[in-house]
Amino acid sequence: MATHLRIRAKAYIPGNQEHEKLLNRMGIHVEITHTGQTQLIHKAELAVSTAAANEGLVFMTEMIELNKEAEKNSSLDTMRFFAVLIDGEEGFDALAGPAQFGDDFYESPLIGEVEYAYPSHGCSPITNPKDVQGKIALLYRGECMFAKKVLNAEIAGAIGAIVIDNKKDSRLSAETNSLFSMAPDGESTVKIGSIFLGSREGFKLERLYEKYGSVSVLLSHTEVDLKNFYSLAKNPKQTHTNTSHNPDEL
Repeated sequence: MATHLRIRAKAYIPGNQEHEKLLNRMGIHVEITHTGQTQLIHKAELAVSTAAANEGLVFMTEMIELNKEAEKNSSLDTMRFFAVLIDGEEGFDALAGPAQFGDDFYESPLIGEVEYAYPSHGCSPITNPKDVQGKIALLYRGECMFAKKVLNAEIAGAIGAIVIDNKKDSRLSAETNSLFSMAPDGESTVKIGSIFLGSREGFKLERLYEKYGSVSVLLSHTEVDLKNFYSLAKNPKQTHTNTSHNPDEL
């Protein structure tokens, strides 16, 4: 007798091909919106069996509850502020999605140099810990839960993390209501702060890194006056602190 493997909504990872195969068996179709968001559509008639269709309904119910809980947790804390500290036209800032785990940058911003972490998905122990130690690790969405990625970066010695979206041409915007919040996994205990960055801004950051070899960024709970921070970018190793600045005073 053929068996149908069920997946719980909590365990689902967007972009995971095995997970999406299971969803298809349950009659759930995955679509990517123009803003890069994942949308799930359940059609019972497309399921491989009645039992599978019922499991699909359970999955969708669980996902709705998870989304409600995420909205409840982040209703008053829906964005972060990101900036590349280059004084001139190449410097830029952007809205970023918050993480529902680790430091929230509320007491002070985090400033530091960025460095690629490997493997880039961050789902297994970081293989270049000497490179990311004392820096803000660059990671990419996909393959595992966000909290696991950031925890692996923390174990490798990173002081923070940026998770870049793997969906092409995505951008986080308050105007289009497309801000994204990184959910915890219920297992990882993360201390360092992290943000979620759209692929458009991620691409710009990558280009600057390739050009200069060293790029300093700012991660903050609220928008700040960048002019006060350009001088800090010249000496990023002395700028990491969680006690010296109050965002309300910037």
